[in-house]
Amino acid sequence: MKFLWEVGCEELPPSFIPIAMGQLKVGMEKVLREKEIPFSKIEVFGTPRRLVLLIYDVAPKQAEKLLEIKGPPYHIAFDGQGNPTQAALGFAKSQGVSVDELIVKEDRGGKYVFAVKVDKGRSTEELLQESLPDLLYSIYLPKSMRWDSSNLRFIRPIRWHLALLDDKLVEFKIGEIISQRTTYLERYLEKPYSPQDVDDYLRKMEEEGIVLDPLKRKERIFSEAKRLSESVGGSIAPSERFLDKVAFLNEKPRAFLGKIDERFLSLPREVIATAMEEQLNLFSITDGAGKLLPYFVGVRDGGDIGMENVVEGYEQVLKARLADAHFFFYEDLKVPLRERISGLSGIIFLRGLGTIADKVRRMKHILVLLPVEESVKGKALLAAELCRVDLTTHLVGEFPSLQGTIGMHYALIQGEDKEVAEAIYESYQYTIGPDGIRTPVGRLVSLADKMDTLAGAFHLGLQPSGSSDPFALRRACQTVIDLLKEENRFNLEELFEATKRAYKEEMGIELERSEELWEFIRNRVGLALRESGIRYDIVNAVLAGDIGNIREVFARAKALDELREDEDFVPTVMASVRLINIIRFAQKRGEQVGGDVKVGYLQLEEEKRLYEAGKEVEKKIEALKESGDYKAIFKELSSLKDFINGFFDKVLVMTEDNELRANRLALVDFIWKLFFNQFGDLSQIVLEG
Repeated sequence: MKFLWEVGCEELPPSFIPIAMGQLKVGMEKVLREKEIPFSKIEVFGTPRRLVLLIYDVAPKQAEKLLEIKGPPYHIAFDGQGNPTQAALGFAKSQGVSVDELIVKEDRGGKYVFAVKVDKGRSTEELLQESLPDLLYSIYLPKSMRWDSSNLRFIRPIRWHLALLDDKLVEFKIGEIISQRTTYLERYLEKPYSPQDVDDYLRKMEEEGIVLDPLKRKERIFSEAKRLSESVGGSIAPSERFLDKVAFLNEKPRAFLGKIDERFLSLPREVIATAMEEQLNLFSITDGAGKLLPYFVGVRDGGDIGMENVVEGYEQVLKARLADAHFFFYEDLKVPLRERISGLSGIIFLRGLGTIADKVRRMKHILVLLPVEESVKGKALLAAELCRVDLTTHLVGEFPSLQGTIGMHYALIQGEDKEVAEAIYESYQYTIGPDGIRTPVGRLVSLADKMDTLAGAFHLGLQPSGSSDPFALRRACQTVIDLLKEENRFNLEELFEATKRAYKEEMGIELERSEELWEFIRNRVGLALRESGIRYDIVNAVLAGDIGNIREVFARAKALDELREDEDFVPTVMASVRLINIIRFAQKRGEQVGGDVKVGYLQLEEEKRLYEAGKEVEKKIEALKESGDYKAIFKELSSLKDFINGFFDKVLVMTEDNELRANRLALVDFIWKLFFNQFGDLSQIVLEG
């Protein structure tokens, strides 16, 4: 048997449809497993006007089951002569069986009576009637509305629902709407159709051009758009995200070709593409060199009737949008970017942190404090000064998503250095690569911008919570981490200190919640390490140490992860664990651990040898740190394991002699810090066996 359930709605938001599809499929699979209803496959489809659930080879009812219901203990159910007591009679009656049908079985070390019954199973139709409303109500709704007296909430009003088990209508209510043998093939509840069975429904949808499967719609849209673009000597290269959006905006996709007024092609390509893609969901067409052609491809939800009017309508709307952009573009160019800087003082950054002009001054202050070559720093300072100026332009007011892009184009047109112009664009980006942050100047400006935002937001208590991150602080932090992974001129600690000074000297603000920010960064570093394939326990070990140098943190973690199979790895980690265990034991007793080792108090050969070996390894590590070879550093530390084990085998650290005990604890602490300062807390590493 096949089961079909279609929920018809007013136009669903394209971003919601895939979420609903995924949750419907997972939820339906769970229901069928829990109800023990056999099936072979579940498919879920979604269009702007309908969600469709299709189950293949579903059983007509639950399988029969033999049930054994446990009753009272045997010695209570039957007397010494084997005669049933009132307990047995009452149990048998309650289960609808005779006393003779009761059986005796061992259970948990004793004898009990059981009633054996056959559960013939409930019908699939009945179980679906009970389960489907709750399944729909369980879908996550980013926003919802009520529209009838049932108080049912859904993202859009539900107008009908159809449920068929092969050719039988399955009746149940969603809110106040009872399922009927009717679907609608056009908008506004037009063209009703009553399918005879599930196969008839699927056939009719295909016949009407309604493509239920989003992947097939996506393929059809791309194929038709590609054909039309090639007909005018061009090509399309839409992002997957844009293709998905268009696919979920149409259920009967029909592509068409339109024209762009050629006088608008003097605008930056991003302006035209944004007007087409973001505002009108149109595909831009380019030639072999990547230059925009005066054509576009649109997608209409419907057939060919009235297509000429549709094309003309899109052309006129696009013309109006581009005419505005064209006017704003040339009006903006009348005022050089450098003359717009003063306008930033009228734009609030965050209440409590001043204006955008204040933020720019802090960014420049940060850049001045960083140890960077002057040639790069000079360009970075100019880029920081100009990187938010496009917020004062008309074109960014019309196309807010082009912040940075507009500034870059205006800077290039007005003769600014190319690296400065590119850095204006990059300061807004969050990813590293050809389409994001790619230049040395852009890296510096982006670091200053995002560190300023992170520190300021945490100072105000605006840190992310749960899924809420309105200021994109997680993305900003990840960008800082990604940039510092490759930075060898300064580290996170120096960047943070420069940011604190900038706030203090420019704004008179002493940053608060710095510890919370540092912990936030630590957690994001841990996430980045795990996503790069580093084992969780090694991540924990490394994060227990200093994270002031992100580049070194990643190098340490990578070295430890690669050394896991080395024969010296486990013995070395175990030796380091012996060190920290005695330190923790002493600290629990209230001992002061640390300080300089007094060589004159080293009495036994084992403690003398450990100290001398430690000092030698300390020198070698200092030399190796210059090259960043953490595998070699670990090898040097590994050379201490026999000295550590010999020390603990022969030396009583917690001796009664106070001065001797303090000196031995100082020695243990000295050796432990050789490990900790390079790799963190190795006791966090899980050793198998």
